[in-house]
Amino acid sequence: MFTLSVFSYLNNTDLHALSAFEALTHSMNLSYVKRLKRYTHWKFTVDAPSVSEAKTIVETLLKTTYFVININKESFVLERLPAPESDDTTYRYEVSQKNPDSFPDTIASIHQKTGLPVVGLAKSIVWEIQVNAPQEKAKLETDLIFTSSVKQGLLCHPLYETAQQL
Repeated sequence: MFTLSVFSYLNNTDLHALSAFEALTHSMNLSYVKRLKRYTHWKFTVDAPSVSEAKTIVETLLKTTYFVININKESFVLERLPAPESDDTTYRYEVSQKNPDSFPDTIASIHQKTGLPVVGLAKSIVWEIQVNAPQEKAKLETDLIFTSSVKQGLLCHPLYETAQQL
């Protein structure tokens, strides 16, 4: 069994990321945030004899079905996120639910319709945040990511989500 990471993203404007960016820069007055991008991180556990066969199974699933992504409006990369525009001012945070869904109905549908040996599925969100200067990272984390207040934490809700830097 192998677990593969898939990062999907919208081909067109991501309205969730755009709304979050507008809220950050206008409503919260966080002018140091320069850019915001959102990826969906899928983790597939596949019962396959090799990594290459597991990759083929996941690619087949993603390219030929709509169980996980809509290939007409989303793209994906296997294993790694694309390189950021700027290494010294771009930070990535993965936001996961504290009680994650294991998608048993989706896995059952995949088995029933395709017969592909997907045995596990998990989902999280990766926020890629570019700031104006590297020294603004600490400010970014306290203002947006690691907060204990339910009034802050626009990108991660502290009651039911956790975040970690990638």
